[in-house]
Amino acid sequence: MKQFVAILFSALTLFAIDPPLHEAVYRDDLAATTRLLAEGADAKATNHFGIAPLSLACANGNPELVALLLKAGADPNTIRAGGETALMAAARSGNLESVRALLKAGAEINAKERRGQTAIMWAAAEGHTAVVKALIAAGAEFETQLDSGFTALTFAIREGRMDTALALVDEGADVNETMQPKHPGGRSVKKGTSPFVLAVENGHFELALALLAKGADLNDDRCGYTALHALSWVRKPPRGEEPEALPPPDGSGKITSLDFVRVLAKRGVELNPRIKSGSFGKGEVTRQGATPFFLAAARMTFLSCVSWLNSALTQILPTRTTQRRS
Repeated sequence: MKQFVAILFSALTLFAIDPPLHEAVYRDDLAATTRLLAEGADAKATNHFGIAPLSLACANGNPELVALLLKAGADPNTIRAGGETALMAAARSGNLESVRALLKAGAEINAKERRGQTAIMWAAAEGHTAVVKALIAAGAEFETQLDSGFTALTFAIREGRMDTALALVDEGADVNETMQPKHPGGRSVKKGTSPFVLAVENGHFELALALLAKGADLNDDRCGYTALHALSWVRKPPRGEEPEALPPPDGSGKITSLDFVRVLAKRGVELNPRIKSGSFGKGEVTRQGATPFFLAAARMTFLSCVSWLNSALTQILPTRTTQRRS
C-alpha cells in the first residue's frame, strides 16, 4: 500500500500544474504577471517543486519581471532545491540589469549552493564578463577554491571564456595559483594543475597564450607534468581527420596543436622536461621520467599500430566471410 501511495504521489507531482503566477512568469508574460499581482497573487509563493516566481524570472533573464516581483515583495534571497539562489540564476543568464536589481534589493552576493558554488562562479563559467565585473565591484569573493579545486577563474578557463578569464586576472585572480582538489583521482582535476596547464588540457590554446601574456609560468609542472607533455594527449588538428573533414575539437581560437608547440618553442619552453611520476596503466608505456617527445612518439606508434590492425582486419575478414559462404 505504501509503495502504491508513493507511486501515486510521484505521478501527481509529475503532472502537477503550476500556479497562474508561475505560469505567467515562466512564459515571460509581463501583462499577465502584472494583473495577477494586482489581484493579490503572492510574489513569495512557491510551486510544488519549491520554486518561487522570482527564480523563474531570473533564469529567463527578464529584468522587467524581476523588478516587478521584487517590488511586489518577492524575497531576493529565495532558494531552490540544492541551494540555487535567484542571484545565481540571474548571473548564469547573464542579464546584468537583473543582477543589479537583486543586489540592490539585498541579495546575498556570496551565498553558496550545495556544492559551494557562488553566483560569480556561475557567471564566469558562462562567460558573462559584465556580470562578473559587476559582482566583483559589489564585493563578491572570487578567489576561494571549492573542494573540487575550482575557482571563478578556473571555471572560466575550463570553458574557454577568454574575456572573462582575463578580466578576473586583471581584477586580481592569481594566474599561477594551482588547483588543490580535496579528493583528487578519477575524473577530478590533477592536484597542482595551473591555469595555464588547465587551458592547454582543454584545447584552449589562444587562451593559454593570453595567460602567458598575463604572467603565467610557461614551464609549470606542479601537477607532475608540463603543458608540453599534455599536448601529447590533447590534439587539435587543423580540421577533422575523417574524409568528410569534420571540424576540429572544441576550444577557444583556431591555433592547432602544431602551431601552439611552435609558439611555445619560440618563447623558450623547456623542450625536455620529465614527468615526475605516474603511468599509463597495465601493458602501456610508463609516463614516469618521460619527455614530451617520448610521449608523442609513443602515442603515434600506438595510433600507427591501430591503423595497421584496422587495415589488416579489413583485408582478412572479407576473405574469411567469402570462404565460409563457399
